[in-house]
Order: sequence, then structure tokens, then C-alpha cells
Amino acid sequence: MTSERGPSARRTIYLLCRLAGRRMLNRASLPFLRRRRGNAAQGPKRGATRSKNRASVLLLFAFAVFLIQSGIFAGNVIEKMVALAQGVDSRTTVTRGPRTYTIRSEERFLEPRRLPPESCRDEYRRALSLFFTLLFTALLAFALSGSNREFGQVEWSLEWLFTQPISSATLFFAKLAEYTFASPFCWVTCLPFFAMTYASGEAGIHTIPLAVAMTIYIALLIAAIRLVAEAALRRVFTLGGLKNVQALGTVLGILCFYTVLYLGLGTSAPKWFGHAFQSLPAAFELLPWNLPLAFATPGASAAPVIAWIAAAGILAACASVATCAFLVRGGLITASGSFQGRRGVASDLGARRGYFRGIIAKELLMLLRDRNLFVQLFVVPVLVMGFQVVIRPEVLEGAASDHRNAAMFAFGIGAYVLMAGAFSILTVEGRGLWLLYSFPRRLSDLLLEKAALWSTFSALYVVALLAWFAARSHDSRGAFIASAIMALSGILIYAFIAAGLGILGAEPLSTEPRKRLKPAYVYLYMFLASMFSFGIYSEDWWPKLVLVILCALLAFAIWQKVRDQIPYLLDPTASPPPMISTSDGLILGLMFFVVHGLCIMLMAMIADARGSTRFQPQWEHVIVAYVAAGLVTATASLANFLRRKVPHLGVQLGLQRDPRNSSSSLRVVMVSLASGALAVAVLVGYVYILDSMPFFKDQIDERKMELMPFKSLTDVQWYALLAVVAAPIFEEYIFRAVLFRGLRRTLPFGLAALASAAIFAICHPPISAVPVFCVGLATAFCFERTGLLIGPILVHTFYNVSVLFLDTLNI
Repeated sequence: MTSERGPSARRTIYLLCRLAGRRMLNRASLPFLRRRRGNAAQGPKRGATRSKNRASVLLLFAFAVFLIQSGIFAGNVIEKMVALAQGVDSRTTVTRGPRTYTIRSEERFLEPRRLPPESCRDEYRRALSLFFTLLFTALLAFALSGSNREFGQVEWSLEWLFTQPISSATLFFAKLAEYTFASPFCWVTCLPFFAMTYASGEAGIHTIPLAVAMTIYIALLIAAIRLVAEAALRRVFTLGGLKNVQALGTVLGILCFYTVLYLGLGTSAPKWFGHAFQSLPAAFELLPWNLPLAFATPGASAAPVIAWIAAAGILAACASVATCAFLVRGGLITASGSFQGRRGVASDLGARRGYFRGIIAKELLMLLRDRNLFVQLFVVPVLVMGFQVVIRPEVLEGAASDHRNAAMFAFGIGAYVLMAGAFSILTVEGRGLWLLYSFPRRLSDLLLEKAALWSTFSALYVVALLAWFAARSHDSRGAFIASAIMALSGILIYAFIAAGLGILGAEPLSTEPRKRLKPAYVYLYMFLASMFSFGIYSEDWWPKLVLVILCALLAFAIWQKVRDQIPYLLDPTASPPPMISTSDGLILGLMFFVVHGLCIMLMAMIADARGSTRFQPQWEHVIVAYVAAGLVTATASLANFLRRKVPHLGVQLGLQRDPRNSSSSLRVVMVSLASGALAVAVLVGYVYILDSMPFFKDQIDERKMELMPFKSLTDVQWYALLAVVAAPIFEEYIFRAVLFRGLRRTLPFGLAALASAAIFAICHPPISAVPVFCVGLATAFCFERTGLLIGPILVHTFYNVSVLFLDTLNI
């Protein structure tokens, strides 16, 4: 490095390949690492690269798992190719008792495989050649379409290296080596396929070395074609044309890859594949990417084949580098943006009205221009759905036979569309995000409009699928409509959940498109979407309603955090000030019920350990578990708020008087009594109406029978302690001090009171939801007027005392 001429070509290629390998390892190991906050005062010590080595074992384990799975898949493919060459079915049918079973080849993975007879080996190699041609085409298409989101832009590192005293041929040789060895998808698919093929072809101890060498050769061919294509296409096509090429590559890659999966995962190879490989000429096996398949059967002359493969690899590498060096002899072809075009005549934007204007018009125009994104969002879901139908026809039959399966299938497709589209409403802005801050509208409102647009797109998929299933369903129309409404409402809500999570997990300042979205938020969305299946398959209407309300409130909580985060998107060192949010109330409610259940389970385990009779929870157990859960929840939340340094915590929670709006003790008592009296009046009227209806009266009697009976006066005292003391304190802290306060920070009083009262009501039995909802409104009003938590506690206590009094009177 001391020479003025710079490092040699060989050393340059080595350094660039090592840098690319380290970068790929860092990206792959990032999900396995635990983030730690650095300390700027520690000096220049930098341990990020060394700490990433801790994930090497996990990476090797994950890579080994993928290799094993690909090996099983490759063995299944070879089994089918052997069967096709012999003209028989690849399934094995056995009879056990009165039933007949079909054993697929992956269930016989460890059994030795036999080659077809000598007379069928030419057909066997042609079948393998056709299969591998499909796989090679899929790998090449994915390398061209999925490697770089902005295909029209040259990587910034290559632009910088072009300014160094390094020849373009050296840079392209380094890039070729990077594409060859830093393509894990190619290695995971090709290496197991060649290993299983050569093992079946009796290669013996040469199986693994030969498989590794042939994988390198195939990766080199793909890298050479990709390198030439990237350099040539940027000179031939405009930026819009490059997007069309990317879209075509995406569709071609998915079609070929799904065909490969169908050949490997299906019960037997399709008939069209058998007709296709039988009509191929013998010269088809001599194509460059099919040369490694000469070792699939014994008897091939190794030396000539290896010589041909080596010559083809060297020729492809040299030709690609020479072509790329010739194409960039006048400099790199690059662009600062993703699109280009000509500006037309300016129109009067103020005269335009309707929904398709502003940010919506801009989003639709982006979809029309970005063909690759359009294909990924609208064509790929159709291909995925079609693949599932083709490979597993029972999925479509099950969806058509049961309205719940149909609703779940439609919801799943809609959720997939949202994961591809709504998640990227912020990341697609790229470097132009700062322009949205200059508009005379709030950025959160613009993003909400984009989320509403994607909810419309996903809803169209859901409606179309549900209409198709409805024409073939034999279930009652009422049941099908109920499931359809559930799926449609869920997809509309989850559009905003997906968009909000995509914004929170976005890193818009990242220079690489693949790093602009944190994968953890994608996994979180997939987990939340899977939870909605409970509401679709539930037979009772109450769990459906509860789930819809909770999901809607979750969407609101996520967007509340989005509003807090938006002013700091362009500053990676800043963060919003700590505040009580809606998500804090949701987490507290969930935590309370979980801890309460764990306490009951702990008591049962202690009773079982003592060898007593089967544990039956009594009222004293319920009150102890309730108080324990309340104390744990309240303590944990207060500790969290103190750790986050929430300002004026006592005033926000209603534990201290607000100096700006202080209320006297007499006013607090009077407002509490008035609110409580109104809630009790609603309760009395509600009970009177229910008693006059026999159906609801029977429901109340059944509910009383399900509850634990009072066996003594002590049980009544425990129940009174729970209803009058414990429940008002802990429930009002969760639902009013935290949840209502978090909602009130964004919503007006009316909406915040309705939302908190709805959550408060669904946490109680359905028969008492109406009066409990009114209690939630009354306590929210009291908390809003007094600013102290003692007011809602008094209202809640007054209401529960009235309930006890009515129970005592048998009303």
C-alpha cells in the first residue's frame, strides 16, 4: 500500500471481496445480536465488528438447516425425475388394514435411491436438465429483479471506487467474485441439488467436492450474466424501462420458482412436464448451465466434461468483465432518482376535486411508473394464491366448503397485500421524504391518506375472493355474510396497523433500500395478523366484537406513536419526549389479566404440592390474586413511567392536584355522587328492562349459576372487598389514569370517553356490558372534570355497592 501506483489487481480483488463478505456477514448476523447503547465517552474503541462474530454459530446452524431442507426437497425432485424417466408414478401406495396410504418420497428420504435402468437414463438426464433450467432461470431472474430496488442507480460504493487508481476491469472482476460467492440463495438451492444428484449417480467420495465446484460454476454463470445485464440495460433503457425489466424479471422468476416448488412438493410430476422433456433434443443437455448434470449418471468421461465446464466458466467471466469495461469506457451510467420523464403542460390543480388528487394521486402515479412495485403488490399475490390452489387443491375446496375458511383465506391474501404495500408507505419516499414536510399539511394526515388507499386495495382483493367463494358455498347466507363482514372489517383495520408499524420500523435515512425497514416489525405484524383468526373462527358474536374493538384501539395506539415519531424521522439522534400513551393502557390491561391468571395457577400448584384435594378457587383466592395482580401492574407501570421520566407524572395520573386546574374536595365529592347516581339510574332501568324479558332473565339466571356461590358470610365479605375496594382502585388506575389519559392526549373528550368505556365494557360479561359502559362514561366524565383519580374511584365504588344491594334484594 506504500506504492504510489496503489495495490495490485489481485490484492484489490481480494480486499474488495473481503469487504463484501464482511458486509454480508454483518447484515446476516444483525438479527441475532442484542443492541447495546454505546457510550461516547469511552473513546475510539469500536467493537461492533468483533461482537458480530458471536452470531457465527447461529448463522452456521441456520445455513445447515436450510441445506437439510433443500436436500430433502432435491431428493423428492430426483425421485420424481426417476419415475418420469421410467414412465411410472412417483408415489408409493401401501395398504394398512382397511385404509390405503400414499407415501411420498420425502418420507423415504433416508432410503437409498436407485437410478433408472440403462435404457431410461437419457430421459432421466433430460428431465433433470429441464428442471434445472427452470431453477437456473428463477435464480437469474431474482438476481436481476430483486437484488437492488433502484435498478437504475449504480451502487454508491462502486461510484466511489471508480474514482480510485483502479482499472475498471479489476473492479468488475471483484464485483463478479462478490456476486459469485455472496449469493446465499444460489448456494442453498444448487449445492443440495447437486449433492443429491451426484450421490444418486454413484459419485462416491467425490460427491461433495464435485457439488461445491459445480455450485461455484453455476453461481459464476449467473454473476456473469447479471453483471453484463446491469451494465448494458442501463445504457439501453430509460429509468422507466428498467422498471419494466425488473417487473418482467419478478414475474418470470416467481413463475419459474413456483413451477420448481410444484415439481418438488406435489404428489407426482405433472403430465405436461413429462411431455415437455421428452420432446427436447439431446443437445439441450449441452447448454452451459446443464453441463454439471453430466455427472448425474455413471459412465460420463470426467476429464472432458470438467474441461468444458472450466472453459465455459473462464470464458463467461472474461467476456462479462470485458463487455462491462467496454460499456463504461466513457464513465458510469447512473441517475440521481428512480424515474425520469418529460413535464407536460401545467394544469390548474386548484380546480381538481375528488379523491384522486394530492398525495393519493402521487401514490397512484408512483404505482403506474414503478412497474416492479406494481407487480410485487398486485400480481405476486395472485401468483401466490394460484400456486397454493394448484399445489394443494384441498385448500380451495376447504375454503369453498366452510364460510370461515373462505373468510380466513380472503383475509390472508389481503394481509399479504398489506405487508407488501402498506408497510412501505414511508420507505418508498426515499430521499424525497423531506419534501412532504414542506407541504401545508401535517405529514401524519398525508400518511393516513396513503394507508386508506392501501386499505381500499386490499379490501378489493378480499371482496373479490369472498364473492367468488359465495358463488360456490353451500353454507347459509347469514353465516357467510357474518364471516365476510368480519374478514373485511379486519383487513380495513389491519391496513392502518401495517402502515403504522411500517412507519415505526422505517429508517428513511438509510442509503440501502433493503435496510430501510426493520424486519422485527414485519414479524410483529405477521403475529398480530395471525391473532385475528380467532375472531373469524369464533362462533360467538361477543369475541368477534371484542377482537374488532381491540384491533381498532391497537391501530389507534400505533398511530398515536406515529404522530409522536414523525417530527423526528429526519434526525436519527433525536426522539420524542416521554408521555403516557394509549399503548401503555393496553399493555397494562393485558398484563393485569395475565398476572391474575398466573396467581390462580400458582395457588393451584401449591395446593397440589401439599397433596390436598383438587384445587377449587374460592372467593379469598380470587381477591388475593386480584390484589396481587393490581399491585404488580401498578408498581411495574409506575416504575416504567419513572424510568422514562414522564413529566408531571402525579398530575397526569390524577394522584396529585393540578395547580392550573385545582378542584376542591367538596367539588370532587359532588361530581362523583352525581356521576355515580346517573350510572346507578341506568343500572336500575337496565335490570328492570331485562327482568321484563324472559329470554334475558334466563340468561341472567344462568350467569348467576356459573359464578361461584356464596357458601358463608365470609364469602360475602370477600366479594364485597373485591367489588367495593380492590376493583375500583385498580380498574380505575388502568382504564382512566392510564388508558383514558393516553387517549385524551390525541382525541377530544367524547371520543376518548367512548373508547375507554368500550374497552372497560368488553372486559366484563356481555350481559352487563351496557351498564358497565355507562359507568365507564361516568367515570371518564368525573376524571375529566376533577382531574383526580379519587373521583372515578368513588363513582365506581358507588356503582358496585348498588349492584351488591340489588343482588341482596334479589333484583
